[in-house]
Amino acid sequence: MLLNKLNLFNNSDISKAEFLEKYWHQKPVLLKNAITKNELEKLPNKAKLIQLSCHDDIQSRIVFKHSEDEYAVEFGPFIENDYDEFNQDTWNLLVSDVDKWQPDSRQILDYFDFIRNWIFDDIMLSCGSKGGTVGPHTDHYDVFLVQVAGQRKWSFNHEKTLNPDFKPDIDLKLMSHFNADETHILNPGDVLYIPPEVGHYGIAQTDDCVTCSIGTRTPSHSELM
Repeated sequence: MLLNKLNLFNNSDISKAEFLEKYWHQKPVLLKNAITKNELEKLPNKAKLIQLSCHDDIQSRIVFKHSEDEYAVEFGPFIENDYDEFNQDTWNLLVSDVDKWQPDSRQILDYFDFIRNWIFDDIMLSCGSKGGTVGPHTDHYDVFLVQVAGQRKWSFNHEKTLNPDFKPDIDLKLMSHFNADETHILNPGDVLYIPPEVGHYGIAQTDDCVTCSIGTRTPSHSELM
């Protein structure tokens, strides 16, 4: 008996072919109910991410937001008692290379096998307090943002911003001017695709919010085809 193959586009109006032709490396697209609950449960929850951030050999960082123009970042490893103090602030924890420490999380990549010869950078997960964010920014790579638990509001542009101005006096490259073209609240199983250099801004709407970021080192067009 053949198992059903995981398909990111089962509940979408677009097909894999349309995604590669019209969106990949070009413009954002939101895919609702793209990941099943069973697959989401293979990814770490908030409590597990906090545990991972306390290990010396695991890369983690926390972004604190004090105001629209005041952010701070601290790098792990942390200790669990730190989080009692952090809960007085608005914070967002990011744990990198989760696939190395939680091998089951790699199964999420089965949804993306339609991209031939694709090379993923890492699987990064984030969680934090309600309102937690890393601020408005761009990335130099394609990214799929998978909502694992809770809700996160994503605002994003339609066009690329190649040379953004950055907020001064912050140890993060955050866009000083960000006016979103589109905004959605993502629920568990939703996936937002963001191409390189497209501004986006995610804000946790719930304390149990967990988001998985799958970044790629972008293959050339010939590699894809």
